[in-house]
Amino acid sequence: AEALADATGAELHEVVTALERLREHYEFERRGLVLRELAGGYVLSSHPDAEPAARRLLAKPRTPPLTPAQSETLAIVAYLQPVSRPEIARIRGVNAESAVATLLERGMVQESGRSQFGAVLYRTTELFLRLFGLRSLDELPALATFDPSPELEEELRERLLRAGNRLRGMPQARIPFDEASFRWKGIEPRDYRERAGQERGMGFRGVARHTLAEGQELPARFELRYFELEPGGYSSLEKHRHAHFVVALRGSGRALVGEDVFELEPFDAVYVAPETPHRWMNSGDQPFGFLCPVDSSRDRPQSLDEDEWAALRANPATAPYVF
Repeated sequence: AEALADATGAELHEVVTALERLREHYEFERRGLVLRELAGGYVLSSHPDAEPAARRLLAKPRTPPLTPAQSETLAIVAYLQPVSRPEIARIRGVNAESAVATLLERGMVQESGRSQFGAVLYRTTELFLRLFGLRSLDELPALATFDPSPELEEELRERLLRAGNRLRGMPQARIPFDEASFRWKGIEPRDYRERAGQERGMGFRGVARHTLAEGQELPARFELRYFELEPGGYSSLEKHRHAHFVVALRGSGRALVGEDVFELEPFDAVYVAPETPHRWMNSGDQPFGFLCPVDSSRDRPQSLDEDEWAALRANPATAPYVF
């Protein structure tokens, strides 16, 4: 009550009286909330009669908050709509496929025709306006009021320069590496995937992805990625139509490749043939990282079929890593 009195500038007895009236009002109206006095303060809680309904409501899975990548993508669509995915990727400096897919799935953006080059255009939806409390797009905050800190301004400048290089088809000549943090300057770690797959074996834990170069910025048909697994982390158990060639760079790891299990140390290399089940695991107490070039137009990961799953489960060498 004292904090409320200070915040409102009212007398303490006036605040206490108002709280009592509110409590009586909730009780008289048989509302689903009750105002309770606890530990010298006041708290709103569900009415005992409403507890079963509250438990059912709160037991429902909650939609996770937007990731930084999804928030950036949504902001670009909101201010530049209609806008295509390649345009979003050029502005952000990284591939926008996963972020756009999630925003589409959540109903916050929708397709809005095609550009003159045939790319799908995206715009925000009415749900976006409702979620952000806007009556129309005219109520979006004016960009002129944006006043970034010097640190953020420098970061934005670097990202815009990288985006400009991508727009001109020019990769950076050099990406500085910081040995202490084991990070490349300007390369932001991203989620391994937006979410774990529902199929058997497609779960993962503690995996980050760093895209060092993308196909859209290189005169080549591949992307160069660095993956890092935290202690206890593992990738999904999957296969592809394309091949992998992985080079360990940091820590100790374990690779399940077909019917073989390899222990990996820095600079060990592993070839994964097309359609070969594989999984990467951190077997040490430090981060385990590896480089992996992937096709720019690669196929999506596939789960194992029944025969592949059964064979790996029946093999004592691979069974511990098939889950």
